[in-house]
Amino acid sequence: TNNGTIKLESLVNQSNLSVGGAGLTNNGTLESNVGGGAGDNRRFLFGSLSNTGTGTFSVNHTLEMNTASATHSNSGTTAIAATKTLTLNGAGSTLANSGTIGGAGTLILSNVALSGTGSVTNTLLLGTASVSPGTSPGILTMASNYVHGAVGTALNIQLGGPGAGVGYDQLNVTVNATLTNAILNVSLINGFVPCNGASFDVMQYGTRTGAFGTVNAPAGMTVTYVPNALGLTSTTGGV
Repeated sequence: TNNGTIKLESLVNQSNLSVGGAGLTNNGTLESNVGGGAGDNRRFLFGSLSNTGTGTFSVNHTLEMNTASATHSNSGTTAIAATKTLTLNGAGSTLANSGTIGGAGTLILSNVALSGTGSVTNTLLLGTASVSPGTSPGILTMASNYVHGAVGTALNIQLGGPGAGVGYDQLNVTVNATLTNAILNVSLINGFVPCNGASFDVMQYGTRTGAFGTVNAPAGMTVTYVPNALGLTSTTGGV
């Protein structure tokens, strides 16, 4: 547990922070800082990270978190500096967000499942990465660009009633959403049976590039793309 300040920084050598067991709980300040010189000054964090509501995680220098089956969470503030990246890579790893992952940099998720609410900055999905808005249900905001960068990446949506964030999940992308050839998975929860003609705006965006290549949805559910939203409409069910 960190209640003070941890800085990953070096002038010429890479900086590694390895945490075992339950991982690192950050209640204070965690920084990945710029080094210098011509050496290998990359930054790595191995293990699970929980950035709590009082925690501040500043990515001022590109950082990679490479651990399989890691359980990451952010309920505090994570800031990724412009031109920098925070990469989470690890099969079976998860990131639960209820805080803010901001800044002008980019969050790269490779084979990592993102879930929760709150706000997330520029996001690139690679490998089999997935996004599941809310906590059954809820709204997750992508406060910039959102990119499905591989055909195996997925957006998972649950429908449990009317009303975005109350009855069903919604992903809100404030700038551009790139969906080309990715997967949209839609499931019903809590015994919900949508009536004929019921509609759900499960995704909102400023602009859109491409469309989902695969849609896995309940029978009778159709997908419609309009200029600023993706809607699901039920063509079966009761009146």
